[in-house]
Amino acid sequence: TADGTVLIVDVPDLRVENYQTGQRTYHIQTSIDNAGDYDLIIVDSGTYYENLVIHKKGLTLQTTYGNTIIDAQRNGCVVTITRDSVTMSNFTFINASQWENPSNSSGINIESDDNQIFDNQISDSYVGIFLIEADSNDITGNVISDVSKGLLVSSSALNQIFDNTIDTLSSDSQDIELVLNSDNNEMSNNSGVDKLELSNSDGNKLIDQSVDTIRLTASANNSAIGSSYNYIVCDSSSSLYLKHYLNMYVERNNTPLEDVDVQIWDGPSVIYSTEYFDDFDTSGSKTGSDGSLPEDVLVIYRVFNGSSTGSDNLKVTGTLSNAAATIVTNFETIT
Repeated sequence: TADGTVLIVDVPDLRVENYQTGQRTYHIQTSIDNAGDYDLIIVDSGTYYENLVIHKKGLTLQTTYGNTIIDAQRNGCVVTITRDSVTMSNFTFINASQWENPSNSSGINIESDDNQIFDNQISDSYVGIFLIEADSNDITGNVISDVSKGLLVSSSALNQIFDNTIDTLSSDSQDIELVLNSDNNEMSNNSGVDKLELSNSDGNKLIDQSVDTIRLTASANNSAIGSSYNYIVCDSSSSLYLKHYLNMYVERNNTPLEDVDVQIWDGPSVIYSTEYFDDFDTSGSKTGSDGSLPEDVLVIYRVFNGSSTGSDNLKVTGTLSNAAATIVTNFETIT
């Protein structure tokens, strides 16, 4: 200045870049607001005290290196996604509100379809990830900790929830909860799942999923494939079908038979058939040189239908074009 006073101005780093436009900003939300659909936003490492609302379709948010933290400071959700086809990975989301209202108290609140949320860390929130009227999302490889509810899915269908790690605050908390017509979702290989609850949600699948307790309320035609559990609580209007893949082969006098037509029944349903049995679906192939079918066959081995007591369903029957042969499975021999 004229009198010789020195002014020191602290200019904040512009840590957020829109890859398409080259524009750099200090806040992530500013970059989102200025972005176009399907833009890529690159966020430098550091801590950002923001509540993000992603309202541009197809937006991708990714970090550069190091730890990139979004801190909501106990004020609402950390991030809310309202448009489709958003991709977000490798962020840390912390300190959402602790109110018992997931729409305002979630680490990630998803209200749209076809998003990819992977390899993020979410902690210190009421709900880790909340999906509400959100379909066909891919939720993979996220680590959720210090939350009252891990993953809450409401009125949402066809989502894939794979390979996430969940550590809730209490043993009484639901690690994964599906409610209000959340149908036809798939859950696979998520770790730390002690309690999984389905309420008014049909047709969901557990695949290679370990769970301590599965609780079903008014939820029908759900299935678990290659999964393990300790307890199943099933009310009178719910059903759960436990399934395994069986390896089957055909033999006669302990000698494998090649090129045999096979038809397999699981109860009243045909689950495998070759074209020899032309009154059924003919998509199956004949036995190979070792007598085995070219693919394993998925069968129901236990049913919980309106009861917490399961009934075994190991009676799989078969029909062969060679009446002298025997079908052998890894559960039982079928003649």
